[in-house]
Amino acid sequence: MRGMEKTMLCVLSAALGATAVFADDVSVRLPMVPQPREWKATDRTAAKIDPAKATYAIRADDALGAEGYALSIAADGSVSATAPTEQGLFWARRTVDQLAAAKTPVPAGTMRDWPKYRVRGVMLDVGRKFVRLETLRAMLKDLVHYKMNEFHIHLNDDGATQFTGPEGYSAFRLECDTYPGLTAKDGHYTKAEFRSFIKEAAAMGVTVIPEIDSPAHSGCFIKYRKGLDGKYGPTHLALDKPEVRDFMEKLFAEYLDGDDPVFAGKYVHVGTDEYDKREAENFRAYTDWAFKMVRRHGHEPRAWGSLDHAAGKTPVVADRNVQMDIWHNPYYDPVHALDAGYSIVAIPDLNLYVVPAAGFYFDYLVVEDIFQNWEPCTIAGRVIDPNHPGLLGGKFAIWNDLSGNGISEDDVIDRFLHAIPTIAEKTWTGAQPGLGWREFEAIARNVGEAPGVNLQDRVSGANGAAGANDRAIGWSDEGGWTVDFELVISDAARDVVLFDDGTSQVVLFAGGKIGFARDGYDWRAERALPVGKKLGVRFAGDAQGVTVTVDGAAVGDTHGLTKLCRHWNGKMKAYRSVRTLHFPLQEAHHPGVAVRNVKARTVFASPPVNEAGLKPTPVVWPDVERDAAPQTWKADFPEKDGVKAIWYEGVPYKGKPTRVFAYLAMPKVAPGKTVPGIVLVHGGLGSAFRRWAKHWADRGYAAISMDTCGCVSGNEYGDEQRGHRRHEWAGPQGWGAFDKAGDPVEDQWAYHAVAAVVRANSLLRSLPGVDPNRIGLTGVSWGGYLTCMAAGVDRRFAFAAPVYGCGFLDDDSVWNDKAKGTPGEADFQKWCGLFDPRHYLCNARGPFLFVDGSNDFAYPLDSLQKTCEALTPGCCYYRATRVRMPHGHIPEAEHPKELEDFADWLLKGGKDYPFCTGASAKDGVVTCGFKAPMDRIVRVELEYTKDAGRWQDRTWETVPMTWDDAKASGSAKMPAGVTAWYVNAFTEDGKCVSSDLVQIP
Repeated sequence: MRGMEKTMLCVLSAALGATAVFADDVSVRLPMVPQPREWKATDRTAAKIDPAKATYAIRADDALGAEGYALSIAADGSVSATAPTEQGLFWARRTVDQLAAAKTPVPAGTMRDWPKYRVRGVMLDVGRKFVRLETLRAMLKDLVHYKMNEFHIHLNDDGATQFTGPEGYSAFRLECDTYPGLTAKDGHYTKAEFRSFIKEAAAMGVTVIPEIDSPAHSGCFIKYRKGLDGKYGPTHLALDKPEVRDFMEKLFAEYLDGDDPVFAGKYVHVGTDEYDKREAENFRAYTDWAFKMVRRHGHEPRAWGSLDHAAGKTPVVADRNVQMDIWHNPYYDPVHALDAGYSIVAIPDLNLYVVPAAGFYFDYLVVEDIFQNWEPCTIAGRVIDPNHPGLLGGKFAIWNDLSGNGISEDDVIDRFLHAIPTIAEKTWTGAQPGLGWREFEAIARNVGEAPGVNLQDRVSGANGAAGANDRAIGWSDEGGWTVDFELVISDAARDVVLFDDGTSQVVLFAGGKIGFARDGYDWRAERALPVGKKLGVRFAGDAQGVTVTVDGAAVGDTHGLTKLCRHWNGKMKAYRSVRTLHFPLQEAHHPGVAVRNVKARTVFASPPVNEAGLKPTPVVWPDVERDAAPQTWKADFPEKDGVKAIWYEGVPYKGKPTRVFAYLAMPKVAPGKTVPGIVLVHGGLGSAFRRWAKHWADRGYAAISMDTCGCVSGNEYGDEQRGHRRHEWAGPQGWGAFDKAGDPVEDQWAYHAVAAVVRANSLLRSLPGVDPNRIGLTGVSWGGYLTCMAAGVDRRFAFAAPVYGCGFLDDDSVWNDKAKGTPGEADFQKWCGLFDPRHYLCNARGPFLFVDGSNDFAYPLDSLQKTCEALTPGCCYYRATRVRMPHGHIPEAEHPKELEDFADWLLKGGKDYPFCTGASAKDGVVTCGFKAPMDRIVRVELEYTKDAGRWQDRTWETVPMTWDDAKASGSAKMPAGVTAWYVNAFTEDGKCVSSDLVQIP
């Protein structure tokens, strides 16, 4: 996710803080979900929104409807909001919250916003998987954050598979006085708290739809009262027995009647789905009775659309106040429902049903497809007039059919949060012409959860590290987590809780097996841990499971667990048994065990990419090695900490002169001495970084950090990436700019960006006290890409160190994924033909240091390996490929230990840099060699994956290798099924040294 956060900031910065023209620019995307229906930027000035400066007022405006609002944003970040209703003002406040939390300034402008659809929601099955009320309340806040207004709670149901015994599982989740003992013992809501929840939601403009499902899905009632079942099995009520209706009406009455009913809202869901069609007439009669029964008690009915499946002559109450959830067209065609007089809500199962880890429907919604192809007026191929008075809107569903398969609240939450931004967008705005999926996805990731809500247990420390007050660490779309700690066991005679957050526990079970407990499920590692020895324990978790290692050796793994059970159709089937974990970070009292040095960190993952190919023609570059130093000007920024802001001359753009903004820092230079230099190329997050130049100057280097996108950096030290903006001497706008591939080469971004790097080199070389033969080059992400390019164009650099960046973008990269199958694919291919580093690396003299991670979102390992192989024979390269190294402008990227020592070795006569002498596999054994002339190698690992397909999605595992220090060689047995591998050595001072990647066909 750090990669996606980076992409997202790229999108927003390019659209907001980095553009010079705002006036009348309706295409500017704001950092909010849903996007506003109408938006007009009116000023070039961008500012951070200040909620304290927001004002709200009721003002009549018929065009905005019951939920719309108007917003005016001033250049100073103040906001004025008006709406014809309190609900409209409530949604306006949500917009202000989102804009205020954004990482980028927001331009001055005006918006008018209103929903296209009246119903925008989610259905959650708590009947088969109990979800605590405190969690429902947090989910409600997240729904409100995205302006969604319906929360449908499915309160009873039966397990689809018999995980829990021969009779299967069923539950009813409400406190019940009418039928004592009906209420589920493994989790329920009191009437008082459920009433409060409904009212709390109503105060926010959200309708809670409580559902008591019958006459199918009624096993809990049949178990409670013998004789209610009929001839279609233990989950179908007998429709021909009068006592069935009597039982159900008394049950509903407990929640519908009184001056302050438990079901405090207008609508109540009566279920009525999936009953055996052989009883169509009786089913229709029961449905008609259920609708009339709800109305007798003063409410209006909602039901699952089933009247085509139960076609017959028996009349059923039909008018617009009766709402049908249209979930499967063969059960009830939406046109038939509308023609009959019902109102409808779209919830098509083949698009919008989640059933976690079931192997049917979706484990996670395919949100990209939904974004591109669905809105509530499109129901399984049926297209309804979106203005039809009976079409209310749409929602998605999370069903928990497989009771007992280990799905936890956290698993449910993950699927919920994965879906709601897209469903919110599509139910509020419908189609969104001109807004691409990647752009939307980037914005949505930034919007995140509601203020004060942290259902995903994101940690608060820098770069994904846990903070002192974090309750737990969880996974998300961003990636997984690791928790490391030292453990000494003096007594393993009883269960000892090591960590506990109130819902989950990490436990040392009696006998010494470590594991965890949550949601009523325990899991234990495969082997017991020794007593009396200091152990290094690592838990690593993601959305699929948990791996536990002790002193580097695996002791247990919950990934891929299965359980054999009987499906509802009577057949035995192996289903996934889920054991995921949000690791609790609150240490418990643990007698007999010592726990020390706990370190928890998010392991950032990346979005998937696809493959494409092309054969291009490279650019002919000028003879830059004779390039004179560019003209410079002082920039209107104060010098701070010895770092100056300057302009220098860029190459012409469309025949007009340009300037490049940069920060320049010089260390103290003794008389008669010279210092080395380094050119620092930023990534997609922004502009020149003052802090970066200062860091290297503090280490004794003349340093220049320049902008490559026609921007000027922010004014705040350490906050440059958020404040950058386009300036009047700008050349083409970055990054990539594939759609400009048809422009003259000298007017394209990559040409100007590389030229800016080359001229920065020329400028450093011209400065008194700088040794022109000791200037290195490094860049992060897009800056790493430019480093590869510039090193091939300008052979004067003493070394090049791309961090993340590489070539072969047209073989495998995140931009390939964006372009493939789109109208822009031809432009992307043409651009790669001109500006992919593969065409220039053969001219580079090196040496190179490539720093990256195994799962980098933008530059995958196969492309990096090809980049290494494309270098001129004899051009030395070194690698540091850490497993799942996060992507972004972080210290590990701007100045990793490897780069600092590499630069000192080459430019300052520092200690010799370690290197890999080779790695190979034969007869199932991997051997490797490393030389570390002035360091000690303390650990050697085989990094391998058994996965195929997209590199970003592969799971990497680690096997410690036996290391012979005297022979400088290591070995390990190759696990079965490996598809790719490499070897990492780690030195005593923390450097990572890697071998090449080896792929096994």
